[in-house]
Amino acid sequence: MKNIIIVTGASSGIGLEFVKQLDVFGADEIWGIGLGWDNAGEIALATPLVKMEMDLTNESQMESFKQRLEEENPHVMWLVNSAGFARFGSHEEIPLDVSVNMIELNVVAL
Repeated sequence: MKNIIIVTGASSGIGLEFVKQLDVFGADEIWGIGLGWDNAGEIALATPLVKMEMDLTNESQMESFKQRLEEENPHVMWLVNSAGFARFGSHEEIPLDVSVNMIELNVVAL
């Protein structure tokens, strides 16, 4: 059975730092989930990094991820939910679709 670490929000910020820090735990792979990996640059890791470009608020993409987990049936050593974003301002200043997307990602996706 393959031992993996899953990190959401892994393509930047705190999530990317989690990927780097969790490299020492002896997993077979780190599955990094992020919206875009273009700005992540080269990441020097001992553990193979499986970069998954995925929107956690997209039901079909989440279903595909669930199916992959069921097919591969890995042992998840660590799960780090670090995907998220925020917009600051009054509710009049933030468009409704942005507010809904924040709730979907920061609350529902978890």
